[in-house]
Amino acid sequence: MLKYLRNKDKKYLINILILLYIFLFPFEILAKKPPDKFLNPDYVFKPEENIKYPYKIGLWSSIKTHYRIHQKSYALRYDKLNSFTNEYSLRFEKKQGDCGKADCDRESKKYIGRSEIILSKDQLNTNWYNWNFYFDTSSDMPKNNDFIHVGQFKMNLEHEHKTRYLITDKKIDKYNEICPEMNLYFSIRSNGMLVTRQGVTSCENDFNKLVIDKDNLKGKWHNIILNINWTDQDNGFIKLWLNNKLFLDHKGKTISKIIRKDSNDYYAPKFRIGLYGQGEIGDQVLYLDNIYAAKKCEEIKLNINCKKLVSQINVNEIASLKKLTSEQLKVRKYYLSFIVKKISKKFNKSESEIENWIDIKTDHFPWVEEFNKITSRKEISKLEKFLLNEANKEFLN
Repeated sequence: MLKYLRNKDKKYLINILILLYIFLFPFEILAKKPPDKFLNPDYVFKPEENIKYPYKIGLWSSIKTHYRIHQKSYALRYDKLNSFTNEYSLRFEKKQGDCGKADCDRESKKYIGRSEIILSKDQLNTNWYNWNFYFDTSSDMPKNNDFIHVGQFKMNLEHEHKTRYLITDKKIDKYNEICPEMNLYFSIRSNGMLVTRQGVTSCENDFNKLVIDKDNLKGKWHNIILNINWTDQDNGFIKLWLNNKLFLDHKGKTISKIIRKDSNDYYAPKFRIGLYGQGEIGDQVLYLDNIYAAKKCEEIKLNINCKKLVSQINVNEIASLKKLTSEQLKVRKYYLSFIVKKISKKFNKSESEIENWIDIKTDHFPWVEEFNKITSRKEISKLEKFLLNEANKEFLN
């Protein structure tokens, strides 16, 4: 067919075909095979080693292992069996007790360890971020107040030591565990995955929001999209979309104070991702894919309708009961069990049916914010009267 076209038309058609091929097979065009040694299942990634990520990652620049990554061969691998978009995903694994350089000596928790990578470029001004993650079904969930961080934007220790006087008069220790500046991080707790931050306006959490409950966390790919203006001014913002739904729309400064690192550069947040755990949390496996950072939404991910994404104004919420920790749920079940038995007997209903009915009737309560108040003896007595009245209306008709 080409021989019947003019040279100008041939060039035009060839360019169209090239663009079409890139659109249909983008990752095959961009991908480079990782070095053979990295594909060896016995290979141990060294601290601060460039992992030679084979795909374009935009503004992130290069990727290195954290200098405290634990030194087992399963800590970090390239994986072809479970991936979201690319041929290879990154597979992180940490078993309880695994720890690397310096983490092994920390005494604030019984176990502290990590399998993390650091995306090298510091972040300032307004950027878009995208990644997909898969928390394996074999993974253990933390108990009590222990945690696993699975993504952290964080300032370095030098900046923290120079700025903590702005928000606390406490003495900062070697690891700054008292008041770290974690500008935004994702943390798996006993009730699911939360997004939170601390050390920007105070040493406490500025917000602490459940975005995936424990029942929907494991065994599926999740997508995270962020739009952040990194600044120490009031025009800063953080927008988070989880699986294309808006879950966070925070306004205000996103860095405590921007100060110079040297004559040509400023301190800014760096991003680290993988598995970082503290406490008796068991074993975890995490997969990561489709990592990208850019100045525009349209550049971060294929098949995203950016206009539809940014037009969302309603922030999604997880049902309040799902926000409770496993310990809080046990306490709640104990106090409600007496009410369940009373209503079940009075109206000849099964206890499981009454439990579900009570969950629906009380889901709007501020269980997370006022848990201790709601479960006090005085309030439980009020709750019993309320539920008995509701049951009379509903089950006597």
